[in-house]
Amino acid sequence: MATIALQSCLKDEEQVFDKPSSLRLEETLQNTRTQLMEADYGWELAYFPHRERIYGGITFTVKFDEHKVEARCMYNPNETATSYYKLTNDNGPVLSWDTYNEFLHYFANPSMAEYEAKDGDFEFVIDSIGVDEIRMFGKRTKNFMYLRRLTEPAVDYLTNVNAIANRFCKGFTGNIGGKEVVSVIDLSANNIVIGSSFIELDGETILSDTLANMSYNYNTQGIEFYETVEVNGVQFDGMTFNQAAQTLSLTDQNGATTTVNAVPLPSSYKTYDEFIGDYTMVTNGRSLTQRANGTWTAADNNNVRVDVSLDYGEVMGRGYKMKGLYNGYDMNWYYDANEGSIYTMAQDIDTVAIGAGADSIASALIAMVGEYISTGTDLSGHLSAVVDETVSAGNEFVFKPRVWYGDSEGFCIVALAYNGAGYDWYMPWSRNDQNDSKMWIFDKWTRGKYSFYSPKRLIKKD
Repeated sequence: MATIALQSCLKDEEQVFDKPSSLRLEETLQNTRTQLMEADYGWELAYFPHRERIYGGITFTVKFDEHKVEARCMYNPNETATSYYKLTNDNGPVLSWDTYNEFLHYFANPSMAEYEAKDGDFEFVIDSIGVDEIRMFGKRTKNFMYLRRLTEPAVDYLTNVNAIANRFCKGFTGNIGGKEVVSVIDLSANNIVIGSSFIELDGETILSDTLANMSYNYNTQGIEFYETVEVNGVQFDGMTFNQAAQTLSLTDQNGATTTVNAVPLPSSYKTYDEFIGDYTMVTNGRSLTQRANGTWTAADNNNVRVDVSLDYGEVMGRGYKMKGLYNGYDMNWYYDANEGSIYTMAQDIDTVAIGAGADSIASALIAMVGEYISTGTDLSGHLSAVVDETVSAGNEFVFKPRVWYGDSEGFCIVALAYNGAGYDWYMPWSRNDQNDSKMWIFDKWTRGKYSFYSPKRLIKKD
């Protein structure tokens, strides 16, 4: 494949070339734009955000016209995001996403919580241009990334990528370079670690050593590493996945092929897309109702069946919106690719009146749950919905506590954070001890009446 390497030292070259450097660079930019536009199906973008590549590689497709770029993401190939792009000169040609794009700016767009965003790039210095491949690196991270010409429609390509990603594996075992090796694959971070063996340490199974540690992105054949890996003298750039045989194959620097055995996902594993749908949530809980004299009464509200639905939320974060639990409010849930489960976290849901109204609610809540009201949001946790292995259909999920942060000694948390005009409600959490945690889902039915759900089971409808 013919490749043009682009140099940035142009200022003293007029005596060597027929045209001034500025004119030659302008021609390079125009030729690059033409090449980007002439790809009938667009380009695959192998994108690696963050200087430490902690998110692994993300597979996008991009299709260019003269001024705009249409992007798709592997997490939902049917959805597109369109914005402007530009090609400029900054000691060499630079491609940048010129206006906000939901997909392409996800890792690069700062917020109050992440002032450096997720350390992603939206400006790329073009390093070399081939007929079917353009190599570039991020101006911020210096990570190398590639545009590769597509030979099929973008939605078909990403659907095929997802066919690999959704049913990949948790690792592999086998022989590379004449020695036995094992590996662990982080499906949430798109990262693989290869070692010699597993050992037990403090009750945990870990790798005995690290022969290679590398981020990767998915393609239609398997995975491609960010850079070449060497294990026991064998160098390889990626691995081909055979789902039917549950094997991974690599081709080394001499063209020889090695095949190892994949560690398969459990049969109960659910993909990101498989959680989309309608559910019945079975909960226990209590209702809190205000009397005419301003006092409150609490009543048990057990085995309530609530109709809810999960739809796509923030696609790039593999998020969901759960509708039906709270009037007018969509609850955020997220996908855990390592477990094939979903989880939620404490989140802002409503604002109540300042003063006595909020104080009386807080007092009533203390009476209802019996222990403690927190006035901060520093304590939070995760609640997962995982497949109930005892139900053969695989469409029922049970709730389990996840990671907790902050100082939790065993009390009920109902966060009431003052926002300057009122109090923001946050998802309440109940923790009895280290092994017994649950989440109360707050629901305001009408003014003066509140309910709290403690979810027990999530059942997907046919």
